[in-house]
Amino acid sequence: MAINTRPVHKADITELSHVLGRAFYDDPVSIWIMPDDKARVAQLRKFFGTVTHYHHLAGGGAEVACDGPTIGAAALWDPPGRWKESAREQLMMLSSFLLGSGFRMRTGRKLGDLFKEPLWAVVQAHPSAAVFPGGEGLAAVQTRAVAAVRDHDARLAEQHGGDALWLACTHGDVIKAVVADALGLHLDGFQRVSADPASISVIRYTRLRPFVLHVNHTGARLTSALTPAPASNGETPPDDAVVGGSTE
Repeated sequence: MAINTRPVHKADITELSHVLGRAFYDDPVSIWIMPDDKARVAQLRKFFGTVTHYHHLAGGGAEVACDGPTIGAAALWDPPGRWKESAREQLMMLSSFLLGSGFRMRTGRKLGDLFKEPLWAVVQAHPSAAVFPGGEGLAAVQTRAVAAVRDHDARLAEQHGGDALWLACTHGDVIKAVVADALGLHLDGFQRVSADPASISVIRYTRLRPFVLHVNHTGARLTSALTPAPASNGETPPDDAVVGGSTE
């Protein structure tokens, strides 16, 4: 059955929150903020359900991917000019956050205070050494993500032939880590890569090396990277880079 993407409707919020709650359960940031393994799923469901209902749904920044009637993936983002919640939205979300996500709010700490913690500097300057308390290190996140992406791409290539087009939606730092690997960049340099909300980065994997075609792209020229690679003329193997750059 074909995968269908569409805007989120109010009736989707419960199922959407369950999908995103599972997806972010082992996310390092989620583990750091919500250290209770048993409560984290419920807390994440409450969080995603609340922000979708009171913020993203009204702004049009919510879509789901469905296989038949079942929601298999979801994406939330803020359209231009809509990134900041209004005072009304904050007030409407407050009670839900306090009841369902009181894990950190009870400490009375502001998000800005977290920037002063020693771990924040490590994430910025030496991310390969960053390990979130009770959670996963960024180096392990990169290893797991790259392995999953390469394995999935290899399976699709085997099933459908080379240059099968597929889409993965995930956390910005995970995207940056996968792009850094494809660029041959050490994880300590991955903060140089940008992954804005709703942007797309395109990587073509081959037997010898990955080719990074687009990074953090939202413009019309993106379509040029979503077409199959040109057929080889018999002189240059398809896994080889074009010497001197493309001439087309």
